Amino acid sequence: MNTPMRSLSCLLGSLLLIGCGAATVPAVRVAAAEAAIRSARESGATNTPGAALHLHYAELAQVEAARLARAGDGAPAAMQYRRAEADANLALALGREAEAQRNIQGANDALRTTQNAPR
Repeated sequence: MNTPMRSLSCLLGSLLLIGCGAATVPAVRVAAAEAAIRSARESGATNTPGAALHLHYAELAQVEAARLARAGDGAPAAMQYRRAEADANLALALGREAEAQRNIQGANDALRTTQNAPR
């Protein structure tokens, strides 16, 4: 095979491999989204309305990402997995914030009770 033809074959083969690789979603992206959703659930994000809403968004994005990945749309699927991870992380943060607010309120109530107690 002459050099130009070999170069063209190598180029086409490389493009084919790159094109096929783009259709897959990195396992790290899938695992990160799943871990973030699991962490948000386990932290009690379902007990806080705002956190529960974002957890729901994360679950919807995860389902959509899986659908896109099955259809061979790797880049949009990866983006949806990123979105799922971000929404789950937001749900986790909102849940933690609500827990911190409850703890602050409890401490303030205890302080008021202590200050108002007869001496």
